Amino acid sequence: MKARISQFSVLFFVLSLFFSTTIQAQSSPKATKSFKVSEKVLKTYVGSYSFDQGIGAEVTLKDGKLYGSQAGTGQPPMELVAVSNTKFKIEEMGAEIVFTTNDKGAVIGLTFYQQGQEMSAVKD
Repeated sequence: MKARISQFSVLFFVLSLFFSTTIQAQSSPKATKSFKVSEKVLKTYVGSYSFDQGIGAEVTLKDGKLYGSQAGTGQPPMELVAVSNTKFKIEEMGAEIVFTTNDKGAVIGLTFYQQGQEMSAVKD
């Protein structure tokens, strides 16, 4: 049984996913070797995702790479580095995202993992 997370904890958790300072991004080493995911598959992940408490995320594709950002903030997106066809790392944050599909293969959401916690979002 998963522990319930307070609204404040959820908000902090989601915000930490999509925010990092320029200093962190510049000083963070690129340790993960990128896994090659076809552009056809990457395009299926593009879209808007909704977490609880009305927090949203946007996943975009540019130059064959996925990027994630918190919806409506104007903050620059962070690169999602592929580890497998469905699993991506946000290296600057030590976080992972796993995209979920239904039984027909359509992307229906994602799960965000960081520091032993997880939070799910549905694709809009």
